[in-house]
Amino acid sequence: MWVDPTGDHVLVYVDPRLTVEGALTEAGIGQVNTALSHVPGAPSLEAAVSCR
Repeated sequence: MWVDPTGDHVLVYVDPRLTVEGALTEAGIGQVNTALSHVPGAPSLEAAVSCR
């Protein structure tokens, strides 16, 4: 997984093994929130708004 802060957006790329039928698993959610916590100004996954 990696986080790509690009301008007004923060893109998160996740290993498909952290998903089930396209939805993040609990472990995936935890890993995304941990990654986002290292990006200044990035919201948590729960507070984020999808740009798609």
